[in-house]
Amino acid sequence: MIARGSLVTLPRPLAPRATVIARGSLVVLAGLAVLVRIASLADPTQAGEADHVVSVHALDRLGTDPGGASILALLQLGVYTTVTGAFGRHETGLAAVREPVVLAAVAVAVGIWWMARRMGLSRWTAGAAVGLTAVSPLAVTAQIGVRPENLAAMWAVAALVLLWTPHRHRRLAPDLWATLFLVVAVLTAPIALALVPTAAYLVWRRRRRRLSLMVGSLFALGVGLGWTSTDLSSASAPGLSEWLGLDPVLAAAGVFASVGALFSFRLRPLAMGVIALLAVAATSDQLGGSAAVLAVPFVALLLVGAVECGVMHRARVGRHALVYPHRKPTVALAATTAVATLVVWVF
Repeated sequence: MIARGSLVTLPRPLAPRATVIARGSLVVLAGLAVLVRIASLADPTQAGEADHVVSVHALDRLGTDPGGASILALLQLGVYTTVTGAFGRHETGLAAVREPVVLAAVAVAVGIWWMARRMGLSRWTAGAAVGLTAVSPLAVTAQIGVRPENLAAMWAVAALVLLWTPHRHRRLAPDLWATLFLVVAVLTAPIALALVPTAAYLVWRRRRRRLSLMVGSLFALGVGLGWTSTDLSSASAPGLSEWLGLDPVLAAAGVFASVGALFSFRLRPLAMGVIALLAVAATSDQLGGSAAVLAVPFVALLLVGAVECGVMHRARVGRHALVYPHRKPTVALAATTAVATLVVWVF
């Protein structure tokens, strides 16, 4: 018997089994991404990495900024190597500076999972996006490189996750944090400006004029105040053809998926920013490699998202019957792409 007036503590409801499995899968995939990238720390130096490593080492040992990249990017790397003693734990300076970049790549993978869920995609699709980013040779090679774009991707993903909401009205704090993160992303790597259309569209479609003006003004003010600390002339990365050679099938499929995503309400905001990045990658010799690096995780998400949208798209036939007209061709195309991709990876 329970005495009248006594407090009863009810047990907390257990998380649904599907949620537990999904979160466990995310942990496994994030761990896989860490292991693959740690195994690649000793890979040969990529174009532009040596200058960034020298700059970070000078900042770590001498406390001076020798230039060569955006100051904010160097500060992020320098603070990590100083606090953790990365240069003392690794045999080479390259591996020491690659360590925080690997952690940023893992943060991007987790952020991609949350972004997929915010977009309304299934847990399976979110997991597929993380898995693709974790093991693709293009993603691995691009994301272990010491370059500002890999740090900017972490901040940009955080900003877009916060902005992606189905609610028109909510607390102001997430929008303010998202604006701050987007400013940090742009000041870390100016090529992140290509993702501003995605953020702007996410805010605009909520139909809140004052919020749009406030967020836009704060973003412009933040970027304007910090723009002098950026360095576009230092953007250096392997050319677009070198990136495409690492994973040509997946890269081509990602381009087509990004264009097709413009016709999906769920995927359209992200597709706008990714297409802007791809346009820069295809037309600019100086910024093309940097744009390709930043686009990699977002292209992976659009690719698997486009497959889900194609499989789940419904159309009405007559008054009552619902059919899935795109399911069979989408499955066939996705299976063909997967087989061709595995062939390229293995051979």
